[in-house]
Amino acid sequence: NVSGPTFAAIGDSMTDQNSRWILPDLASPSSAWFSDGPLAWFRILSHQRINFPLSHELGVSGDTLEQMLARIDQVLNLSPKPDYCVVLGGANNFSLTTSFGTFESMCDTWLKLVGRLKDKGIVPIIMPAPPRGGSTLTTAQILTQQRFTNYQREFCRRNKGYLFCDYLKYFIDQASATGAPLSLLVKADNLHPSATGAYYMGK
Repeated sequence: NVSGPTFAAIGDSMTDQNSRWILPDLASPSSAWFSDGPLAWFRILSHQRINFPLSHELGVSGDTLEQMLARIDQVLNLSPKPDYCVVLGGANNFSLTTSFGTFESMCDTWLKLVGRLKDKGIVPIIMPAPPRGGSTLTTAQILTQQRFTNYQREFCRRNKGYLFCDYLKYFIDQASATGAPLSLLVKADNLHPSATGAYYMGK
């Protein structure tokens, strides 16, 4: 048994890619942690001094911040109750042309999301969405993502009880005018972290 603090995670496909249920040959279903999952690396690099059960990994591919907020009770009702919850979301909002893709809407929803965790005595650890490669976002959408990340960082700096995982210093190509990721840190889809990118996020 792990005696360290209990962690949970809620997010989109970035969180969902940490683990999978698998069915090995001639065996019962089992769970596996994957090398392209940031939180899988967090477990490894902490020498597994944290309690992060697979049941506490609540990533759903395609989720927006609004959908994450709608199922926040999944985190609040976990047993054992998590001491910390990693929140990794927003990637599916940036490309939206509806009001859910606006900076103001994202901030409002995100504040409700992390506020629910804080109110229940769970420390939110904010992990910003990674920058994208290629041209998958417009210039305006890239600026919205950067602005939202800066908002999250400043909010955590100014408010006690919120932690910000600032892995971007490892991740961003400082020579890029748009803050693109360094080579090989994202997969061919220019969106999801590769195993190397996940390592730096977990670090």
